[in-house]
Amino acid sequence: VYKYATGLIAAIAISNNVIVDKNYAKKYLKMLSMGGKLSPLETLNICDIDLTKLDCFNNAFREVEENIKEMEKLV
Repeated sequence: VYKYATGLIAAIAISNNVIVDKNYAKKYLKMLSMGGKLSPLETLNICDIDLTKLDCFNNAFREVEENIKEMEKLV
């Protein structure tokens, strides 16, 4: 379960960075091209994502909270 959760946290960070920085896609493509050559944390570091810091987690939680509030408005 933790792999799924951390994967979602990384995906939220990546998608937010792609939206904010049009040059970020190059980092993302570089990360994808690494395949399994590096450890998962080293691979994510290519995209400036550090899962050893709370920032990624807090940003993901904030994003989920915003989505929940948006869904509540629609219901």
